[in-house]
Amino acid sequence: MAYGDGPRGIGGWLAFFLITLGVFAPLRIAITAYDVFSDPQIAAAYGDRWTMLISVEAVLVALNLGALAYLVWRFFVHRAWQTVRICIAGLWLIPIVITVLETLAITLIGGVPAGPLITQMMPDMAKVLVYSTIWSAYLLRSVRVANTYPREDADEAELAEVFE
Repeated sequence: MAYGDGPRGIGGWLAFFLITLGVFAPLRIAITAYDVFSDPQIAAAYGDRWTMLISVEAVLVALNLGALAYLVWRFFVHRAWQTVRICIAGLWLIPIVITVLETLAITLIGGVPAGPLITQMMPDMAKVLVYSTIWSAYLLRSVRVANTYPREDADEAELAEVFE
């Protein structure tokens, strides 16, 4: 529900969120991917399976970057509550889906047991889930977000108040 008065537009914490989602997160993903792709020890450990594994990883990186770009793009183009809902879903689904697919790829192609791999991924996954929790709460509670991305039923509620 829009609050009428108060901040609106992309600024303040919303701008900071979009910068973290659209700039810092992709940079972290790209740097991590580069480190993994260019490490000769990792390549040697996987041997002839490295080419297939790096191809799958590159696709997953591209999907991850594309999904993040889509979320940020929606905030600039679609000023409706649906954008906020899609972003919150994306904050939770993108890292979970990418992690599951990456674990499957490393396990099936690389022959690495899933248990130790999942244990190794837990700290990074915890960071992503904390990020998602904080920003989901912000998007749901922010006056700026409510004013910038009004709920579809807001006009109907105001119209109903006129007749009461």
